[in-house]
Amino acid sequence: STPINTVPCGIIRNFVSHNKCCEGNGCCPGGVAQRVPSPGASWTLEDDLVIIMPKPIIGEWTRPDAKQTFSRTDWVRAQTDFKYVWCEACTIQTPEPVCATPSNMGNEAAFYLAFIVQNWDRLPRTV
Repeated sequence: STPINTVPCGIIRNFVSHNKCCEGNGCCPGGVAQRVPSPGASWTLEDDLVIIMPKPIIGEWTRPDAKQTFSRTDWVRAQTDFKYVWCEACTIQTPEPVCATPSNMGNEAAFYLAFIVQNWDRLPRTV
């Protein structure tokens, strides 16, 4: 396991209670990310589309509306038209990571940008 150190964040609009994810451990249990084997790219440059899905850790700090959203991803596994990648929070993939965001802070834009940068040379036409 590897300790996670994140920058403490400020007040989140429309979120009244204190966000424990902002305390500097990236909302990972015990403040650590687990090292896991990299799954490798499941797609090729010839694929038209790959679906990228963050798989956050749901904990006591997770907003109720966010908990409901996580359960609405079954359609991705059920469909067979496009390849997909689940990027689990609080993990560090080695070697050659496909997903490169080890924390669980819910910053979706940072997650997708990190994926694009990490996989730039092997991206299909649409992500």
